[in-house]
Amino acid sequence: MTIRKRSLVIASLFAVASVFYGVAKYYSPSLILYVVEQSLMQKAPSGTDPVILHDRFRAYISETPDKKNQMEKLLRVAEYLEKVQHLTFEQLDELLRLSGRESLILPLGCSDKIGRTIESVRLNRFFLNNWNFFVLKDV
Repeated sequence: MTIRKRSLVIASLFAVASVFYGVAKYYSPSLILYVVEQSLMQKAPSGTDPVILHDRFRAYISETPDKKNQMEKLLRVAEYLEKVQHLTFEQLDELLRLSGRESLILPLGCSDKIGRTIESVRLNRFFLNNWNFFVLKDV
């Protein structure tokens, strides 16, 4: 093999490696988002609607338009999910709390320990079984 052929082979390998690197760099945030979302759905409380959980998770992540902050949120959620076997409703609500949201959704029967008003509501869209929930709002 001549030096010209060797150079052509090395340049071709470098080009292929560069293409693979570019594709991996482009698709890695989408892959991380997918893996974290699937992990969240697996550890969600039983009876949680996957479609609504998916929408709420996407709203939580897309709340910040900056890609770097979105990745930080994803990594924070992933770290938290590594530490728990199954999420409770309270943990799920705290994990996916949107910045403009004031209320906390708890299952029926939970008590308010910090003096908030309690209203009973039916949340048909958030959970499959249409259970009654308390919404705790700051007074």
